[in-house]
Amino acid sequence: MRFRSPRDTEIAGSTETDAQAAEEARVQGWQQERLSQLGYRPETAGRVVRAAWLDGEHTDLVHRIEDLVQRGATLDQAARIVASVRIDFEEPVLHGGACEAG
Repeated sequence: MRFRSPRDTEIAGSTETDAQAAEEARVQGWQQERLSQLGYRPETAGRVVRAAWLDGEHTDLVHRIEDLVQRGATLDQAARIVASVRIDFEEPVLHGGACEAG
């Protein structure tokens, strides 16, 4: 049986963290692309995705927005509901958090 040294554990943890960061970046890129296809401007799609990830509401982000838009919500309404962000402002406005601006 081989035991890991503290250095081996550090390297393995770093590799896992790098892989997780790469996967998160890939998912965020895909989400931005899909939101752009729905009608959001690319920079607005990026703000919606960032706000959703900051709020911890990024799971099924695109699917929830698609569903709301199909049910008649505007893009702005869908962004406010799903990601707590107003897209009519230059920067995201997070509702209910410490970063609220207005």
